Amino acid sequence: MDILTISSVNLLLGLSFFLSLFLYSKNSTELKHFRIFSLAGLCLALNSLIGIVNNIVTLPIYLMPALANAATVGLHCIVLLGVLTLCKLHLRVIWFAIPVLLSFSLSFFEPFKTEMAMRLIANYLLIMMLNALSFKALQSVNKSTIAFTVFKAVLIFNVLQLFSRGLLYVLFELEISQLAQHLIVHQFGWFAFTIYCSGLLASCLLLLVESQQKELERKANTDPLTGLLNRNDLNSILNKEISRCIRQGEAITVMMLDVDFFKRINDTYGHSTGDVALQHIAELLRQHFRNYDLLFRIGGEEFLACLPNVDAPQARCKLEQLRQTFLQQPVKAQEEIPITVSMGWVSTRQKLDGALLLKRADEALYQAKKLGRNKVLEAEAL
Repeated sequence: MDILTISSVNLLLGLSFFLSLFLYSKNSTELKHFRIFSLAGLCLALNSLIGIVNNIVTLPIYLMPALANAATVGLHCIVLLGVLTLCKLHLRVIWFAIPVLLSFSLSFFEPFKTEMAMRLIANYLLIMMLNALSFKALQSVNKSTIAFTVFKAVLIFNVLQLFSRGLLYVLFELEISQLAQHLIVHQFGWFAFTIYCSGLLASCLLLLVESQQKELERKANTDPLTGLLNRNDLNSILNKEISRCIRQGEAITVMMLDVDFFKRINDTYGHSTGDVALQHIAELLRQHFRNYDLLFRIGGEEFLACLPNVDAPQARCKLEQLRQTFLQQPVKAQEEIPITVSMGWVSTRQKLDGALLLKRADEALYQAKKLGRNKVLEAEAL
């Protein structure tokens, strides 16, 4: 396959890379890394376009090789920036301009200006360094999903093929071997670049699929009105958290909450106001508990909280404070609507089934309502 054909394929690949990732992620703040990755497609398209035009007419040095090489290095800088964003790691964007400017400027100074081998060796070193940093970032998050595995394999492939070709150019400069000048080696370089970029696109598409699967799982387990977890997989989630706490020698508290006389709110103010009240309750729960506590809406006006590393004395204090919070912060709708809540809870350090803890907390909640509501009642210790 000649270089013009490979460049044309890379141009189409780059545009597909950009459009597929950018259009999918343009309206989402959580998919910022895909928008960054999409820019790599533009760099690939620019590099390929310069290669196609240069195959027809001779371009000035600032376009070929200067801008073409800078676009290639820029592609790998963008991949690194996307990986860092994906892994929630941070590096100032200004640092990514340094290798791009360095690659661009090399073409104007000797010996890089006149010796292609020296220019390629320098750019290969820059790219291998960027790929190594990307690989290290992916390793640091310790994820073994298919997308991460493929991504790391693509980076390893690129480093190995660049190292092999770079070694041939070093041997050429040392006048040990002339193999680097062979047309097949040059064509292989373009072809390997195509394989690498195709692998990047495949990795990004796999990341998209995994992201969509996670979003579907999140929606399946989330109450759409309040944003809290729903009762799907409640027992499974609870049992996992109990096992984790017991393994680490921590207590765990399970609390069930019911809004007192909630039907009156619906009957008096309407169901839309009832929805506002439920959202208000969910927000107060989020504010009161820690970001790693598990909060569920398990029924119409029933909520559940799973509090890891919270023992009985801590729970007693924390839940009484919560009851007072509801008294002090009425629902704000057409008018301020006071609400009270009843709570039943249980705390344990034993490895018990989640269903048993739910049953005991529910029994305590029933007693709290039976005793007049607006109460926090502890189940018998387990």
